[in-house]
Amino acid sequence: MTNYSRGAHFERVCKKYLEGAGWFVVRAAQSRGLADLMGARKTEWGYPEVCLVSCRIHSRWSPQEKQDLLAAAEKTSAIAFLASRGPGPHYLLNLDRLEVLKQ
Repeated sequence: MTNYSRGAHFERVCKKYLEGAGWFVVRAAQSRGLADLMGARKTEWGYPEVCLVSCRIHSRWSPQEKQDLLAAAEKTSAIAFLASRGPGPHYLLNLDRLEVLKQ
């Protein structure tokens, strides 16, 4: 399995997880950009909520990459997530609140 196929598989795993949590998710295949996934859902009050997700097999984001993702999220009023498969458990980290959503 190539690095690309492992990464693409992990992005699809994250996409399914978010869809199960009520998000409509679009995967940016071969994005090489800030976000690998973009999600949207309606809040309980009827307002739209948007998220940008950066997925990594090995949880290595530079401080600049994190800052760029947060800046993009702020520009779009989105929530920034980091998703990692890492050597240990999978996790989804909300950068805005610095809380782990899934392990």
